[in-house]
Amino acid sequence: MRRAPRHLVWLAALAPWASASAEEAAGPSQSYETVVRGRTGSRRVSQDGELKLSGKELAERGAHDLADALDLLPEVRVRPAGRGGFQVDLRGGRKGMVTVLVDGVPIDEPYYGNFDLTSIPVTDILEIRVSLAPASPLDGAGGPGGVVEVVTRSANGARRIQARSSAASSGTLTAAATARSALAGSWSLRASATGARNARAIELIDPAGGSTSEVTTVGSNGNAAVRLEYLSSRSRVVADLWGSRKQSENPPGTDQGGTLLAIDPELSARASLAAETGLGGYRVGARVYGHIVSRVSDSYVDAERSMLSSSEDLLAGRVGAAAYADRPLGGKSRLAMRLTFDGDFASTDNTNSAGTVTTEGAGGVGEAAVGVRLVRGRFRLSADLGLALPAAGGAEPWPEGKLVGSVTPIDALELRATAAYKGRVPTLRERYSPQIGDSSLAPEKTAYGELAVTARPTADLRAALTGFVRDTEGLISFRSEKMALANVGDVQVRGIEAALELAPARTVGGGAAYSYADHGPRATAIDFFPAHRAEGWLSVRRRRAGGTARVRYLGAVTDRETTLEGHTTLDVSAWARVTPRVTATLRLENLADARFHERSMVYAPGRVIAFSVEGTWD
Repeated sequence: MRRAPRHLVWLAALAPWASASAEEAAGPSQSYETVVRGRTGSRRVSQDGELKLSGKELAERGAHDLADALDLLPEVRVRPAGRGGFQVDLRGGRKGMVTVLVDGVPIDEPYYGNFDLTSIPVTDILEIRVSLAPASPLDGAGGPGGVVEVVTRSANGARRIQARSSAASSGTLTAAATARSALAGSWSLRASATGARNARAIELIDPAGGSTSEVTTVGSNGNAAVRLEYLSSRSRVVADLWGSRKQSENPPGTDQGGTLLAIDPELSARASLAAETGLGGYRVGARVYGHIVSRVSDSYVDAERSMLSSSEDLLAGRVGAAAYADRPLGGKSRLAMRLTFDGDFASTDNTNSAGTVTTEGAGGVGEAAVGVRLVRGRFRLSADLGLALPAAGGAEPWPEGKLVGSVTPIDALELRATAAYKGRVPTLRERYSPQIGDSSLAPEKTAYGELAVTARPTADLRAALTGFVRDTEGLISFRSEKMALANVGDVQVRGIEAALELAPARTVGGGAAYSYADHGPRATAIDFFPAHRAEGWLSVRRRRAGGTARVRYLGAVTDRETTLEGHTTLDVSAWARVTPRVTATLRLENLADARFHERSMVYAPGRVIAFSVEGTWD
């Protein structure tokens, strides 16, 4: 019999601004980032070096959610998470190191630090930003590995309904819809919902004998969100509610025993209230938010779920607040100030043959920051300083900062330099998990440097070369000799990335990207971090139809001291505008049916055929 989850309190979380101006919503810290825009033209690269994808192109490429959208970027790696869903890796930074924001609010799960990218439908997305460098102090605490920021669609605007549905040969069915409408006076409403069901046959590998067995896993999730928005010429008020129910079956992680990990159910809620207005030449605003998760996770010895080996009953939550102010300094220059605080709490009951162990933990961290953005002719500078203020764990406050400068000596050439120092406190699971946690873990602190050169000799050619180094003090990693997490010392990641893009706005265009990165010391391996990555693509576009072919190579990676060999995949997509309002897309993923491991005991799915339809009605 399935146990009922703990009592779920629907608390608060989401965002101040899904403003019409993404640059204003971002603040001065977000000036030089990889950007996927939901409302721009079809050019992948803007004049200031930002990578872009329009909402129309997301529909044409068949992206259904945030995970699909991010997977279109060569610089970003999207991979299956150990407990279901997908997560993003940025230059070796992942999970707790990467901050994921929806309208400015952190959405990583309060206990594990995971974020399920599939929970955000593409019909809700106005704009996505991906910073491969550490977060600015103006972004709040955390984010030494990078930032993924999502701006969702405003409730304000013309009445609109946008819907998308898709089906895949892997057994996945999805549907999503977003609608908005004006209410009385200056009020407006946006509502959205998404649902998915999947049944996947997973081939498992016995680590002892090397034999394989097939397990069919099923899962489902549903999300619903509502935004109530007030907009006047001077002020804005936004209230958001989001709820989710999820059930999934997954191969267990290394710290869980058994053959199958069943999560049933997982209930989540986020909500927030935010307001902003003009005051004495400043733009000032504040928000409060919260996030709560209730989850029952059972590990079974057998795929038939008849022999339970262990279970976890989790209740975790987060509350947070932010206040900010900024003002123009003339032209495009600006001054910004921000105060934030996030507090997490969790309680878990872990049961196995030895009995039940109950653990509880709490933590929190604040950030005080100030930043300035200066634009003078061909020169731009962003300088942000902050102070991280941990509220638990015995850590002392530490300074943080991010400095980005760029110069365009000629119209066809841009030079950019980035320096940053950023840290993060351990997640509650890293501190309090009875299996692998350590309450004495210290914060990770990262020093980062980057140099980039971008050339645009013609309108149809762009070339970029970037070198970076990230030095992390006290990296938190699993140590097999302790069978627990530990601060493993100083770990340095260094790499180089090259990209070439040809005729992105023409009928036929294409490009290629390559990255090489390694880390030291060699004794400290970073899981799922490939040394080599390469990608090439060719696109054909006509007025009402088009397609893209993409070849990707991923080098060898490790999974808890097991080496997974490199592999090459071929993906093809084709789209057609059936009517002026409806677009249909066919995707062929892993067309050559390459066989490789996505985790040490699990083979990745083979060839997948997916078909999707999206329509927009005003």
